Amino acid sequence: MKSILPLTFIAALLTLISLACNLPQQASTAPAPTDTSTPTLTPTAVPLTVQATTEVLPTAVPPPDTPEPTQPPYQPAGFFVVPKPGGSIVVYDRNNQVIAQFSAPGLYGDNPAYTHLAGHLSEGPSALSIAFFSWENNALMLTDLNGARELRTVVNFFMLAGVPASPYLAFAQVEYAESALRSSLTASDFTSISTAPSVMSVVDTAIYAVRPLAIAHDQSTPTGVYYTTVPYGIGGDIVFEPRRTLSFLDLATYQSWELLGIGSSPSAFSPDLSWLAFTPTQAGPLSIAPIANLSNPITLPLLPDSERGAGAAVFSPDNQYVAWKEGRGWMMSETPNFQATIRIATTSGAITAQIPDTAIAALVGNPSSIWVEPAGWLDAGTLLLEVRGDDWGNPSLLRVSPDGSGLAFLVAGGFMGFVYP
Repeated sequence: MKSILPLTFIAALLTLISLACNLPQQASTAPAPTDTSTPTLTPTAVPLTVQATTEVLPTAVPPPDTPEPTQPPYQPAGFFVVPKPGGSIVVYDRNNQVIAQFSAPGLYGDNPAYTHLAGHLSEGPSALSIAFFSWENNALMLTDLNGARELRTVVNFFMLAGVPASPYLAFAQVEYAESALRSSLTASDFTSISTAPSVMSVVDTAIYAVRPLAIAHDQSTPTGVYYTTVPYGIGGDIVFEPRRTLSFLDLATYQSWELLGIGSSPSAFSPDLSWLAFTPTQAGPLSIAPIANLSNPITLPLLPDSERGAGAAVFSPDNQYVAWKEGRGWMMSETPNFQATIRIATTSGAITAQIPDTAIAALVGNPSSIWVEPAGWLDAGTLLLEVRGDDWGNPSLLRVSPDGSGLAFLVAGGFMGFVYP
């Protein structure tokens, strides 16, 4: 028994030693924690560098500046009206805010051809001055923030026209000469018009008076006067002023020539004088054409029931649109039944809107009778309409878009013209 125990003990000891030798071995120099993290830093650093590069590249070449849209040369900055009582002029900006009010004794808001505004709104109200004809004073007058003063006594005044924003105008006056009518045309700036002589005299046995429509100019330097003739002193159930012919007076040579013959009636020039709207002298459709190519017009057919014809046209400042009026019925019949439609088209001939006067009546108190016609374009998207109801001396201005939408009341007063930037 003594010899067996040691042998058993030795055998067990050898077995334990053998198992210990077969266990997995650990490295004697294990890497420090910073060593094991190094491989993960390297791939992370590469994308960060690439990402930074892609962010910088777009800003290295900045995008080109978007050019400011070009404004038409005669884009209004506002408009001016004569309120109901007359005797004053109120100037509004494009946002319908009052800019200035001027004294204008004897002026009433019944015809824009009695006024002409000079000056630019950007220079402030003190830079604005307005020439107007005063029926009370029988004189051409000038008004500004300092008040109104007389420029020149004018007997039998008959309409004026001016260069936009410039203190230059032309006006006509008439007198009977035996069995004819003599028209004298005077053209000058505000400072010289008090003594300026007439530049043209016309004697007409049919009693037609000369009416200036527009003044051609080169960078505000006047070069000529466009004029028509109108039967003087007539009355009756007149829808559109019966103009006859269109002529041009050269202010350098004082020679004139005819652009439209006796069968045509000029309605309106575009603000830059590059387009003309005209109709037949008898009731007919409106035609439009570039002034350089009047022989090839676009004719805008009348509505089927517009037997009174078309007229009272106005062009947008960018020459993209024209608006006009068509009429039917009679105002002076036993039962007045006159109705009007305002029509709008592109200058390529596409009709964009037709607005009957019945759609307008509710905006001015639903009068028993209504008179509406285009007044002018505040911009390419805003047409101004002048409306009169039962009280003729209480006109209003409305606004509407070229497609006929957005019809709304604007201000009270008779439209007299635009003010420019």
